[in-house]
Amino acid sequence: MTDETRTTVLLAIRALYGQDAAQQTVASTWLNSFSTSAEAWPVALALLDEQSLEASFFAANMLLSKARRDWHRLTPEQHSQLMLLVRQRIESHEGRSGVVQQRLCLVLSTMVVLQGPEAVSSLLVDALRWAEQGNVTLCLAVLTPLAEEVDALQHIKRQAVMPALIHSSQSVFRLLGSLVTGSTFGGSQYGAHLAALQSARVWLALDPDGAGTACVSPGNLMQSQPELFGGLLEALKSQEASSSTVATEILVHLLGHGASSIPAELDLQALQQISAASTGMLKECMHRQVMEEHTADAVVSLACAAAERDPEAYTSASQQAHDVAESVLLSLQDASRSRCETAIEYFEALSTVPVAERAPFFAQPLCRRLLHALLRQACYPADFTSWPECLDDDEDDFNRFRANALKDALGLLYALLRADYLQECSALAGSSESWRYREVAVYAMSAAAPEVRSRAMQGEAQRSSALQQNVAHTSAFLLSFFQAVCTSGLAEHPHLQQTLAMCLGDYAAWFARCAEAPFEAAMQTLLQCMAVQATAEPAAAAFRNLCVRCTSKLQDGRILFTLIDAVKGLLVQGSDGTRKNWRRDLVEGLARAASQLPSEQASAAASHIVGPIVDALDRLATAGPSGRARQDIVEQLGCLASLLHFLEGRATENGEGRAQHPAVEVLERAVPVLQKVMQDTDLQADATTFCALCEVLEQAVSLDDHSSGAMLPGILAATVEALQKHRHACGLNVISAAIQAFLRDARQQQVIQDAFKQAYRAVAPLLQETHDKSAPEAREAMYSVADRLQLLSPGSFAATQTLGSLGQDIMPSLLSREAGAVRASLHFLLHALVPLTAMDDIRKMLRAQLDGWLRSGGQRLVQGLIFAALDTCPRHLLRTLAAILRALLDDKVYSSAAHAWLSHALSMPEATGAHWCSG
Repeated sequence: MTDETRTTVLLAIRALYGQDAAQQTVASTWLNSFSTSAEAWPVALALLDEQSLEASFFAANMLLSKARRDWHRLTPEQHSQLMLLVRQRIESHEGRSGVVQQRLCLVLSTMVVLQGPEAVSSLLVDALRWAEQGNVTLCLAVLTPLAEEVDALQHIKRQAVMPALIHSSQSVFRLLGSLVTGSTFGGSQYGAHLAALQSARVWLALDPDGAGTACVSPGNLMQSQPELFGGLLEALKSQEASSSTVATEILVHLLGHGASSIPAELDLQALQQISAASTGMLKECMHRQVMEEHTADAVVSLACAAAERDPEAYTSASQQAHDVAESVLLSLQDASRSRCETAIEYFEALSTVPVAERAPFFAQPLCRRLLHALLRQACYPADFTSWPECLDDDEDDFNRFRANALKDALGLLYALLRADYLQECSALAGSSESWRYREVAVYAMSAAAPEVRSRAMQGEAQRSSALQQNVAHTSAFLLSFFQAVCTSGLAEHPHLQQTLAMCLGDYAAWFARCAEAPFEAAMQTLLQCMAVQATAEPAAAAFRNLCVRCTSKLQDGRILFTLIDAVKGLLVQGSDGTRKNWRRDLVEGLARAASQLPSEQASAAASHIVGPIVDALDRLATAGPSGRARQDIVEQLGCLASLLHFLEGRATENGEGRAQHPAVEVLERAVPVLQKVMQDTDLQADATTFCALCEVLEQAVSLDDHSSGAMLPGILAATVEALQKHRHACGLNVISAAIQAFLRDARQQQVIQDAFKQAYRAVAPLLQETHDKSAPEAREAMYSVADRLQLLSPGSFAATQTLGSLGQDIMPSLLSREAGAVRASLHFLLHALVPLTAMDDIRKMLRAQLDGWLRSGGQRLVQGLIFAALDTCPRHLLRTLAAILRALLDDKVYSSAAHAWLSHALSMPEATGAHWCSG
């Protein structure tokens, strides 16, 4: 190392920590490059003695990164020399910053761990000697990172080094126990006390066999290291939040992961001491009339861990089990959300014990109090108006809590409480104090909907007398509850409307079963909710659920036509910018209800539904496509596609002969406006609009009716024309739907063949394109439709004479990293090599096309398959890829050639996807 190099590095470090952004970038690049050189070792060691904190800290970091990256490049002599030099710097740390000293201890620990178990044992002996000599800070600064580095190793290396730590663990535990119990708060002694706790957290979490268990259990620790165990209990009760938190983490980990090699009585005794300490610290807080956050968190965390370790003990009639439960309930007052989640985990741990085996308190009494506490914690924040204005809570965190942990807990609580659960919801729903309580009551009914609904709808044959009484009470409560919430008016807050809408959807099956259920009031409530942007989406989903479930209540048509008239205004509203087109849910519900009506009424209902959609589309298409109008057109096309799809499933025979399908009447009504949209060049060029139009056309050609057959040539011609102009891959889906729908219609086969060939010629350039972002979608769509045609109509596929060309174009699809394109190309290949048709003349035609391709492209195909298998092919598609290779190897004509192709491909040096694509 020269002085010039050292000076250059110092200047670069100063620039790195300077204010000039350009100089920082240059310095960072140069230092990163320099750190990979062999000269970086001596420079970093020399810079440790610099007075500048930036220089010495950077040097320590450089040593750490080089040790982790380049240690294996050094000789054993260099290893020994480097470890000796770093150790000397650590031991003579006068004047060095604490952060640099800490970093150097990490460097030494990393080097020693990489060196092996003997070096680890030697450093442990030295660290314990430093503690005996009074240098406790240095000892702890080495012990903690040493255990962390070993625990972070890969399994094989870790298992080689771990025995050295386990061998010395008892000595380390004795040292840590004396430090934890022998210190007093204040000054450096508190720092050593906290450092000892932090070191104990790492050492007690060591996993000897990599099976996720700690090296000791609570009982082991209490028996073998009583000083450390007692020190942890004392630290738990500390008024210093840091010490108490670390002690809590240690004990929770031991309770959850500690493997026991001693009698269960000792573990139970240790659990009792831990629980006594945690409840005692809570009682002390109550005595001081100060509930500290870290104390409440510790109490709930330890209760949860103890209950998970021994749920039978914590549901017994013992005073301690009762005290622990009381402490959890007490800690839930004004609790944080994370504490509530831990309390729920405690309750779920207790729930693993059958109710009959629990003490009476741990059945309904505990559940009632827990329900009361959790529901109040689940309320919206006080003075809540909207999430953008809320500074006290986070929307995602709030919704995640209610959708996951709390929802599961409420289902369990209802199963245990039944009538008491409903009574709590009733009390909150009738609260005049705040809309927040009424909202949480509706939420609680929604969260327990599967259980409540099942109980209310239980069959007569399954009922005992007691069960009959409970079922009757549940049904009566639901009737009263929904009559109240659906007639009380919901103008007070949109979040209450949103929750009520979801709740109504959850109870759709009950509305269908109960003759007295306020169905019409519920639908009117949902219509009111849909008028508000924030609640429109869940309200539309609930509206759909009620329409689907309650078709029997819509059979007379009166209510259905009333609903259709009521939603017409909602259907033609402009886009509200929501992520989902919720109007499709509206149309789906109405269409599925209409499909169950007699033919004449079904057609009339379909006409009523499609009218406003077609009128809106005509108005928008005539006005010209602005950005907002284009989005509205997309949404209206989506509604039209849903209407066609869900009308399609109705039966056409109603005991009175065959009647025209309602979906065909819808299609005939929509054809003029669809033609207008298709002929608009701007709309046709827009991929999103064209895809929405293609979805409608897919449904149109899928109708099982002669009318759709008459429209097919025009639909396919317009689709192909758009493909030729703009190459939107979604147009291929229309052809695929036509193949499926007209599989057995010989009159349409030539039309489909011509459309397929023209579509292939239109998108063929995209199949080879590597930079066009629409290429992956085009590849997937093209090979999917080709595969469908060769499977469903092999004669038509053979007549198109496209198998060879598709094979020549397949390599970019095969080597793509897009799973859809790979799947489609592999399935096409497999079915081309192993045709399913039994007709000899068609097999001969397809085989001739296959031979023409494989004679010139077989070698390239096998190379591509091997490369895909080794690099790009998704794992779940490897079986299909292997089947293709097997088919080639088993083929009577190509068996010997395929073996040669395979041998050549496997013997090739490293290659890139571009190599295979270029041929």
